[in-house]
Amino acid sequence: MSSPNVATAIAPAAASGAALQPQAALETAAMNAIRQQLGYTRINCQRMWNGEPPPNMGLVFVSVWAPGGRESIMQTQTCLDERYGFNVTVTVKFKEPFDRWLIHRDDLEMRCNAIRALLHLDSYDNRIIRAANLLARFDDFSDDQPSLHVGFRESITFMHLDDIQEVGAAWFKSHVDKPDVGGAQTIKFGKVRRLQGLLQMQ
Repeated sequence: MSSPNVATAIAPAAASGAALQPQAALETAAMNAIRQQLGYTRINCQRMWNGEPPPNMGLVFVSVWAPGGRESIMQTQTCLDERYGFNVTVTVKFKEPFDRWLIHRDDLEMRCNAIRALLHLDSYDNRIIRAANLLARFDDFSDDQPSLHVGFRESITFMHLDDIQEVGAAWFKSHVDKPDVGGAQTIKFGKVRRLQGLLQMQ
């Protein structure tokens, strides 16, 4: 388990502002970890509605997003026991001619491998789910009593790497007369367990 200081470093907004919703907190903590550990910035790594990048992206963009579904594992009637997940889509614009697109595929694989390894490492130190708990204020203390909104208690797990998609003008929102072309690949993460006390469900 990581120290509180490490978790706070990837939950910089936890000290001020309103608590985030659980899904938003999980995605934000993952996004912050990717930025801080892998060298991405606010310009090329953001939470998005889906995997598509913004129209003004540069050569690379990382979208952190979720389709919104979740599952409940009802092993007990005394709490709400849910599993969360999210996706990370990496988009790379192709600048090489077609016969050299393998360069871009290798670059895309390198980026996806690094993100997969970083986020799955949460199973070792729990720093990302600890940061998500801070962002959602699950671990707040009030009157010396721990919050009963128990929060995330099992770490992020790498689930699946989708096939590479060749993407074009519609994906990049580029001009049809001079469309961009590139590749996008989505990494899926899941099995993030959240518990809530029966009388404190939100």
